[in-house]
Amino acid sequence: MISNLHKKFISGLTVLLLLGCDNKNENDLALLSSYPKRGACSIDGPERNSTVDNSKDLLIRGWAYDGQSQQIPQTLTLYMINEHTKELTLATLRRGEKRGDVAKAFGNPALEESGFSGILSKDKLKTGNYHLILLQMDRNIGAIACAGEPHKIVIN
Repeated sequence: MISNLHKKFISGLTVLLLLGCDNKNENDLALLSSYPKRGACSIDGPERNSTVDNSKDLLIRGWAYDGQSQQIPQTLTLYMINEHTKELTLATLRRGEKRGDVAKAFGNPALEESGFSGILSKDKLKTGNYHLILLQMDRNIGAIACAGEPHKIVIN
């Protein structure tokens, strides 16, 4: 059992929390990458392979849903892993933003509210190269990761 993986039950929903004193566990990236990759998603901002200025808050936005069930899971968490220090930075994202373009592109009106957004405080943005992983969680589907190419950014 990985020491910093804990399950906590809140209102019947299993929420996975990565906890640790130093947030520098080498196994975190492997663990986060091990979830089933059936999520359909796009991180629209910050753009893939972009450089972000850490002197201002970071706006995170995009869309995500479960590609298998065609449903929108309840919880979406962004994990940013510093590729050098292995330190984790987490952001819980707000679901339910209107994305008519996604619903139209996939021919599924249920995806109208597949958008997400969130702000990560500049105080949490440390210089480095980051690997971003979105985990979608729901009591019906469990936890799933988004399929596709890795999303990486640089924070200066």
